[in-house]
Amino acid sequence: MPYHSYRPKNSCRVHSLGLLCAFVAAAWIGASAHAADRPNIILIMSDDMGYSDIAPYGGEIDTPNLSRLAENGLRFTQFYNTARCCPTRASLLTGQYSHQAGVGHMTDDKGPEHPG
Repeated sequence: MPYHSYRPKNSCRVHSLGLLCAFVAAAWIGASAHAADRPNIILIMSDDMGYSDIAPYGGEIDTPNLSRLAENGLRFTQFYNTARCCPTRASLLTGQYSHQAGVGHMTDDKGPEHPG
C-alpha cells in the first residue's frame, strides 16, 4: 500500500474563516460599545449671514430643522467670523484668535514672487 499523507485542506480554511469571524465580531461589539461613549457633533458654519437671519437666533425665516437642532444642542453665541474662511476655520479648530493660530496675516503683500 502506498503511503499517503493525510492533510485536510479545508480545515485550515475553516479555521481561518472562524478566526476572521471572531475578530470581526469582536471589533463590531467593541466599536458599538465605544460609539455610545462618544458624542455626536454636527457643526454648521454658514457664510454671509447675519446674527438673526435664522429662527434659532430670532430671525424671521422659518427654519424648523435648524431650530430643532438648536433646541437639543449647543449654540455658539460669541463666535465671530472673518471676511475670509481660512482664519475663521483656524479659530474654530484651535480655539484661538486667528492671529494666534498663525493665520491672521492674510493681507500682507509679499510681492509678485508670492501670488495669491
